[in-house]
Amino acid sequence: MKSWRNLLIAFGVFLLFWGGLNAFLSWQIKSRYNYRVNIDAGDFRKGTGVCLQQTSLDKGDIMMFGSSELGSFVDQTAVKFFPTKDVPYMINPIGRAGVLTLEDALNIQNLDFSKNKKVVILLSYSWFAQDSASPDSFYANFSKNKFYRFMTDLSVPTDEKMRMASRVSSLIRTYKNTNDFDAYAYAELCKKGCTAFPAIQVVSYPYLLLQEALLTTKDLAASYLYIKDMPPYDMKPAGDVDWDSEYNLAEEQGRANVSDSQFYFDRAYAKKIKDILPGQKNIDSGINLTTSQEFKDYDLLLKTCVRKNIKPLIIVQSVNGWYYDYRGVSSEKRDALYKELCQMAASYGFTAYDMSGVEYTPYTFYDHWHLGWKGWLYVDQKITDYFGSNS
Repeated sequence: MKSWRNLLIAFGVFLLFWGGLNAFLSWQIKSRYNYRVNIDAGDFRKGTGVCLQQTSLDKGDIMMFGSSELGSFVDQTAVKFFPTKDVPYMINPIGRAGVLTLEDALNIQNLDFSKNKKVVILLSYSWFAQDSASPDSFYANFSKNKFYRFMTDLSVPTDEKMRMASRVSSLIRTYKNTNDFDAYAYAELCKKGCTAFPAIQVVSYPYLLLQEALLTTKDLAASYLYIKDMPPYDMKPAGDVDWDSEYNLAEEQGRANVSDSQFYFDRAYAKKIKDILPGQKNIDSGINLTTSQEFKDYDLLLKTCVRKNIKPLIIVQSVNGWYYDYRGVSSEKRDALYKELCQMAASYGFTAYDMSGVEYTPYTFYDHWHLGWKGWLYVDQKITDYFGSNS
């Protein structure tokens, strides 16, 4: 009897220490948070963790979910452009190459928007030009903690949990022999045992909660180590915007970096693609832009936004029109995709900005589809219209 009592006391002391450690790390992260975290769009600790995103959200930042376009080198990216007088908020870009709507859904479900509901979501043509997300890209950005939290969240309907589990099972199957084997096994069990899904949820619940607790501490520790010695960031003053001057500057910078008058690629990309360009003539003429599994993932993301009571600004990015004409993808086919994505957003009451009208505007892109000088400025102006003081 005495040994059991001693064991319980030791366990209680451990829980107190664990809770105290989490509280200390959370306090340190909130007090030390540095806007340099926002500048680094692709850092995996921010992308796959929760606490850095939540801290930024609680401070009032605009959360911008996207992928590789967030790492653009141009001066007009939203994280460099804001704050302004009309939009006095920092932008926090979340995402890097390979991130798609499924990761966005996990990110948004794991955040508490009670203090701040400002969200921008960037959609990419490339996501819907393939049958499914790349397993390599998905796993590189996969967060087991967010997946488990999604699956144990009582506010998430069963059909959405089963969709998530089915997709995760398919996408991390290649990596089932890694440290995330338990996530694969659980997702596969949910996928195959759909009729017994409620029982699976009940039996697995204690294990998932324990994993969430451990992974949350790991996230806190990694985030603290990331920011503790970070030098201070000098935020730019929030001044007025002269849009005519900004567009003139974007035009000048684009012209200075672009020598290709056929596709308006910047010099570095034009050199990179020069040797393979002849072989890309009409290479995508048979592409189908209506059957990707990404449409269902996008629908899951939209439902997640509704459940979290947020109304994101959705940016439907287009592509370099000249180049995709060359690849054999007609503008009619591309326009149909953009229209479908906008209509899906509108069906849930969300505002979508269709960028198809600037596909043939020089300096909108610096390569085949990544936003360039003018492209980012169009997005900045739409953010101002949506979140600005006069909106």
